[in-house]
Amino acid sequence: MSQTIIKTNKNMYNLRFSINAHCEAEEILGVPITQLGERAGMSTFRTLLFVGLKHGGNQVPMEKAGDIMEEIIQDKGMEYFSEQIGAAISKGLVQQTSQNFNQQHNKKKI
Repeated sequence: MSQTIIKTNKNMYNLRFSINAHCEAEEILGVPITQLGERAGMSTFRTLLFVGLKHGGNQVPMEKAGDIMEEIIQDKGMEYFSEQIGAAISKGLVQQTSQNFNQQHNKKKI
């Protein structure tokens, strides 16, 4: 599964939203990611970053995810941050959908 890179002026982080990442985020948030919409606040974004970082190979505590989020927003802005989080989530959903489609259509017929 591919990753999305999110950058600050000094650092670069990998985000990945596999099915397990989506499920973990939904369990923490208590709502499906696809239903967040405009209800997403700062703690929601921090949780999404935390989970994306974790599944991207950057296991950090939730508080550190908040520090990274602050660094990204200070260096690149909230719009960049939210676009990268959205791109990572979308990429995960699209890739999982494609894999499921390929698996279903590549089964050998008996």
